[in-house]
Amino acid sequence: MRVHEALRLCLPLLQRLRDNGVRLEDLDYIPMYEEYLEMRDRGEKITYIMSTIADRHKVSERTLYRVFASLSRELK
Repeated sequence: MRVHEALRLCLPLLQRLRDNGVRLEDLDYIPMYEEYLEMRDRGEKITYIMSTIADRHKVSERTLYRVFASLSRELK
């Protein structure tokens, strides 16, 4: 399968994601987001969670806040 064939196969889903502001780069943050959800469910404070994940994964806290807000949104 070629790239354009794979994209064509997923075109409606990819268009919907793009139209909702989802960026392909956000895929890299899914494991961190799941870690965030686990820590939040255990009752950890949000600032502590963000600091811990940022340090552990060498990512800025600001980036995490942006991406996690995007991953938390409902699709239209």
